[in-house]
Amino acid sequence: MNEKKMNLIGNVIKLSLIAIGVILSLMIISGPNVNAGKEAVETFRDGFKLSAAMNFILIILAICILVIIAFYVLLLITDFKKAIKSMIGVILFAVLYFILSMIGSSDTSETLALRNPVADATIDSTHAGLVCVIIGLGVAGVTLIWSFVRKFFL
Repeated sequence: MNEKKMNLIGNVIKLSLIAIGVILSLMIISGPNVNAGKEAVETFRDGFKLSAAMNFILIILAICILVIIAFYVLLLITDFKKAIKSMIGVILFAVLYFILSMIGSSDTSETLALRNPVADATIDSTHAGLVCVIIGLGVAGVTLIWSFVRKFFL
């Protein structure tokens, strides 16, 4: 296939996925709010609208995971050194997450004043994930700033 057809097919797929996502989002938004009563919320939770949106999200996530795995396998085959460098960052963040998860958090359901109490392990893993995301954003920000500043030094 030529490049024009591939771009057209790519755009059609993108727009189709966007349209389906918007329609499903509108279906969820049109659902009952918490004040509608427990019965209405449970009916909505077990109904078509929410299950369709959740299935769509799960399918998109599964496709993304498969594409990422395929990318790394292809990168391992074509450029082994670059693939190892890419994997080092992923492994470092996984190790950081597990260390933070084992250290835990001083927060509990009582100190957070949660309406529905959760296990301390849930709070610890959420805290570890948030700290990893904040560190990742910080590293990305520093890298972005350094990419502009290094031009003056090199």
